Amino acid sequence: AMSGTQGAVTAPADIMLQAVKAMPSGDVHLTLDAGNGRLEMRSGRTKYRLATLPADDFPELARDAAHVSLTLPCTVAARLLAETVFAADTERHYLAGVRLDTPANTRLLRATCTDGHRLVAFVVGLPDGAPALPPGIIIPRAAQADIGRLADADGDIIVRIAGTRVVIDVGATRYTSKLVDGIYPDTDRVIPPLECKTAAKLRRADLAEAAGRMLAVLDAKSTAISVEVKDGEMILACKRGHDHEAEDAVACEATGGDWIDGISARYLVDQLAVMRGEFVELVKDGAGAAYRFVDDGDVTAVHVIMPMRY
Repeated sequence: AMSGTQGAVTAPADIMLQAVKAMPSGDVHLTLDAGNGRLEMRSGRTKYRLATLPADDFPELARDAAHVSLTLPCTVAARLLAETVFAADTERHYLAGVRLDTPANTRLLRATCTDGHRLVAFVVGLPDGAPALPPGIIIPRAAQADIGRLADADGDIIVRIAGTRVVIDVGATRYTSKLVDGIYPDTDRVIPPLECKTAAKLRRADLAEAAGRMLAVLDAKSTAISVEVKDGEMILACKRGHDHEAEDAVACEATGGDWIDGISARYLVDQLAVMRGEFVELVKDGAGAAYRFVDDGDVTAVHVIMPMRY
């Protein structure tokens, strides 16, 4: 049972977390020594004394009036945020996050991530009665990962766009983050059409496993492999310098003739991991063009990977 007196203080969360993890099992007693501004944490014979700041100095991040409020199932929010974070950029700030938007003339909610080399976009219907999103909403990469973890729960999550901030409520937890101040590029123009010259349909798990085997001989900086379609197979191959090689093949149904091109094995593994169907179709408008992957378990999703030299 918890007991104590009311009050508030600001304490270093990272140190508190490590302290609690290190403490022996049992109750933790918190005592504020207001005279010298120290927070005492005690469990058995273990004791920590941490510096504090006045609670009044803690910033209030959610004062802006809500412009848009969406209530989504946690499973949907996790799909839109946690399962797109792999494709967000880690450097350019305007790409270092997920764009949420409502495509023109639709009642849809779309989440898009790209780092310029690969792209993933998931689309769901806007909840009944919810307004279309205003343009320019980019949730930072770190925040989308945090929110994705919060959404790993039952029930609903409330997403509010409050001025320059996003405010998340799930259960008893409220999470607030600034939005990215930037302009997301027009990604629609780089998405290949579904009606491309060449296509190859194959089992997703088989392709993922074959691409993963290529990584055994590649390094983190160079993950390019060749992808060749001929004689009813997709053949994956790579070299590491003059010393190491790998090759594997997966049965496929091909249309539009044979072809060969390059791709990143790491990007391929990442992209296939968030698809859901038993089969995946790879469509391509000729050599040197972008790859588009059609997930037969989620045909509204968009998956694009740019080619690489191999």
